[in-house]
Amino acid sequence: NHTLMFNGHLTMNCTEIFQNTEADHYMIKVWLEDDSFYLFEENEDVMCSNGIKKANKISSLDTIVTGYTYKDINHESIALNKPQKVYCVEKQRIEGRTAVCNLGSINFSRINTKEDIERVVPIAIRMLDNVIDLNFYPLKKVKMTNLATRSIGLGVMGEAQMLAEKQIMFGSQVHLDLINTLMEQISYEAIKASMNLAAERGSYPEYEGSNWSKGIMPQDHANEDVLSLTTSTSNLPWDALRKAVQEVGMRNGYLMAIAPTSSISILVGTTQAIEPVFKRKWFEENLSGLIPVVVPNLNLDNYAFYKPAFELDQLDVIRAAA
Repeated sequence: NHTLMFNGHLTMNCTEIFQNTEADHYMIKVWLEDDSFYLFEENEDVMCSNGIKKANKISSLDTIVTGYTYKDINHESIALNKPQKVYCVEKQRIEGRTAVCNLGSINFSRINTKEDIERVVPIAIRMLDNVIDLNFYPLKKVKMTNLATRSIGLGVMGEAQMLAEKQIMFGSQVHLDLINTLMEQISYEAIKASMNLAAERGSYPEYEGSNWSKGIMPQDHANEDVLSLTTSTSNLPWDALRKAVQEVGMRNGYLMAIAPTSSISILVGTTQAIEPVFKRKWFEENLSGLIPVVVPNLNLDNYAFYKPAFELDQLDVIRAAA
């Protein structure tokens, strides 16, 4: 899972995606003496000269009787018109789907106004979509899955730094209202940007029949329990965007994901993801030894607003995430 940072660094993160996958599927490939073959499900009943057998029990001692349509060497279907002795049996792997997430994170400590979000998000979506085509894929099925869904995950980091520098207490109503507004703006601009890319480059292959094509937006999945944690209000023209997405399409099947950003946030000098800080100052330990870490721009004015996670009501963390 690659995380693309918008200053040229590339690193790895995980645990932030929830996508459709499919396990590899194995079938029994029965080669016949005329160089043709059958493909059977493992537990499929097969009529042999000595009775019915499960496909995974067939061996070169068996003979397949008439009545089946098999695949020849060119994968064309041909009816079996005479008994055929089994030449050999092997397993045929039908590759499944492996989810891929191409991640990028917007730094809230620098990008936290409506104007900045409108400017940066379309660039971020375009960059992440480019990664799909430029990326290195270790397996064919990984590339096939990624090209089918064109999944990206635009997230954020630096929320705790933004709050501290604005002197807003984590978990306060001011915080909840602010983060709700900012995240809604990012979501709206991300969807609109992917839609505009679809107009330019075409929709992702599995768009037809998707929730996007039905006008269903991510926030429509929030149930009453989730909504009870929030005080969300909206002034954005969602209905118009729904209609436009149905008419134009979407470039990406998945759009947003909040990655941990534990490494890239340190590289750019901000706080991790959407979490409160671990402590105001602590020691990171790695192979190089102990490295002192201090939260960004700590001073007397923002000291109280850098409240460590251990001192916060965890329900406030959940409400903020919601």
